[in-house]
Amino acid sequence: MLRTDVSAEPLARYRQAAQSRRLADQAWPADMLPVVSIVCLAYNHDRFIGECLDGLLMQETTFPVEILIHDDASTDRTAEVIHRYEVLYPQIIKPIYQTENQYSKVKHPDVVFMFPRAKGKYIALCEGDDYWTASDKLQIQVEFMESHPEFSGCFHNVDVVYADGSKSPHPLHGELGKDTFTVEDLAVQNVIPTPSAFFRARLFPEFPEWYARVPIGDWPLHVLNAQHGSMRYMDRRLAVYRVHSGGVWSALGDSARARKSIEVAKAIDAHLDLKYTRAIRKSISRWRRNIALEASLAAADKGFFGHLRWCVKICFSREQISKTATLAFFVKRWCPLLYSRLKQVRRAVSCLRN
Repeated sequence: MLRTDVSAEPLARYRQAAQSRRLADQAWPADMLPVVSIVCLAYNHDRFIGECLDGLLMQETTFPVEILIHDDASTDRTAEVIHRYEVLYPQIIKPIYQTENQYSKVKHPDVVFMFPRAKGKYIALCEGDDYWTASDKLQIQVEFMESHPEFSGCFHNVDVVYADGSKSPHPLHGELGKDTFTVEDLAVQNVIPTPSAFFRARLFPEFPEWYARVPIGDWPLHVLNAQHGSMRYMDRRLAVYRVHSGGVWSALGDSARARKSIEVAKAIDAHLDLKYTRAIRKSISRWRRNIALEASLAAADKGFFGHLRWCVKICFSREQISKTATLAFFVKRWCPLLYSRLKQVRRAVSCLRN
């Protein structure tokens, strides 16, 4: 359950700070509540957590910030690295060191262990393998939220860095085509990179019961927040999303990501009383086609009859996979001329209907 008994003090009280200063150099009275609570989840991130914490501590703000870290019983040196930072910045860095892995038990340790102790007016997310690159990221987001009370949160673009340290020439998002995302937009697809997420704390008293069962936490969290106000997108690269084999999401294959997305989309659809079910079902259909494509490519390696047997099995199963796409990929692989003719017929029928 989210805390509803704590509200951050008005920003006017913090105006005494003549200019922004790095978090690492700030000293605030003990009775001052933070304006922002940074929530950072870490597990076996000893190669990355130092860079992550440096990116948080370099933030230049005119207000106090707390950094809440959850080490989920890492088996490497992650806890040791976090402790070194805790010793240097005890007033800012407030970690929890688990002795047993909690993700395997509760799925969303941030909801259970982190959000309830967040004292800030706002919450910012950054997982231990990602990092922030702009020193004014928090200042930008707080100033926007203070001047736009109708929004529940905001987010921005991020760069992508791979396990070998190489950087993608393109940011995570291309042209999104809009800067305001409603609950309907976010119900269809999650477009908010985790290290960019920033939202008002305590928008709702508690998480719905179904939230504990879904395999993805951040997407439904953004939908729940967006029920209380749209989210603003800032087309600026202020952080890095890291893709590596140990990433909870990035390490998954396309098919596994699609299956998890379908499960979450169905839960969101039910939560919103099927209000946006038509748009959500389009996304589900797209993910099912992706699953079908990946599985069909593997089945085709078994030859014509092996692929045929697999198609028949899928058509009579309850798999989260598009039966139509499964058959279409089979025909395209083994009967390309027939596939081409069927496409022409489909286009002709579509033109007649229009």
